[in-house]
Amino acid sequence: MLFYGLRKFARELGLEVQSGVACGIYKGYAVSMWDNVRYKIFSISAKFDDDLGEKMQMELIELESKYRRSIYIRFWEGALIAKFFTYPETMKQFRACFFDVLSILNQYDIPDADICPRCGLPMYGQGVWSIYQMSALQSGIYAHENCMAELELEIKRQMKRKQRHRSSKSGRPNSKARYLPGWIGALAGCILSTIIFIAGMLSEGSYNNARRGAAACCGGLIVKIGYDMTGGIHGKKRSLTIVTMTIMSIVLGIFGFFIIQNAIEINHLQMIPEGISEIEACRLYIQSGIQAILEEKVRVICSMCIFIPVSMIPILDIAFDLYYGEEDRQVYCKRLYKRK
Repeated sequence: MLFYGLRKFARELGLEVQSGVACGIYKGYAVSMWDNVRYKIFSISAKFDDDLGEKMQMELIELESKYRRSIYIRFWEGALIAKFFTYPETMKQFRACFFDVLSILNQYDIPDADICPRCGLPMYGQGVWSIYQMSALQSGIYAHENCMAELELEIKRQMKRKQRHRSSKSGRPNSKARYLPGWIGALAGCILSTIIFIAGMLSEGSYNNARRGAAACCGGLIVKIGYDMTGGIHGKKRSLTIVTMTIMSIVLGIFGFFIIQNAIEINHLQMIPEGISEIEACRLYIQSGIQAILEEKVRVICSMCIFIPVSMIPILDIAFDLYYGEEDRQVYCKRLYKRK
């Protein structure tokens, strides 16, 4: 996707916008740009040899430290990539950094944009733009289509070897075997979070709303810690498990709060019949609590609408896993178009 600021800048440079990516040739450089709610990225694709990269390294490091919003400026698989955090004031720094990078490149003998960055042979206008992504790292590359296909296969083989090594090191045959421990850890975190949230809801005195909010925040954080401590796999399964368990901790906490609060009132008013067993008394507490929840369903729903979003604050970073998915499945090249 491209937000307005980056789309406007790309059009000023004469880049073509397609499939949420701006790419084209600007002053002899193959340039691509894109952004999302977290990052803004530009990539310059060329045949950068190792000696050239070493010569430019110090200048790029100095340039990286110049801009507060920059994450890195580095070479990766035939491209120079600059990545920025997305903030309202980032676009100004992004523009300035782009032209600063070009001014550095102009000091060196960079091959023409029509030279394939992979094989170093001319493309004669038949190069293909590809958006290359591996986990969190992305790059736009203008190269021969068969060169990009070879790169894709090569990285996939590397990722498979990495997966086999990780599996053999952990003693587990595959990544699916690691999902259950993470789920159990998240469930344990959910139970602990529910107890903490109920305790926070039952608190009285000054700043009780702040304590309740803090208890809700602990929910997502404890569930995430529980999942990660037990060695659960990362990716979409992790995100969905943590979100589900966090929501469950708030729902169970609100229900438990109403039941316990109602039980305290029943005991205070001495409404429990004499001679009944503890099991029957617990059943009476639960029945009266459920009745109280049904009578105050508007309050229950409002509490959920408030505390569920609050509980998600410490785990906003898992949206990254939902967007990119599992690491081993994020190696692909998206073909855009051939240069005319």
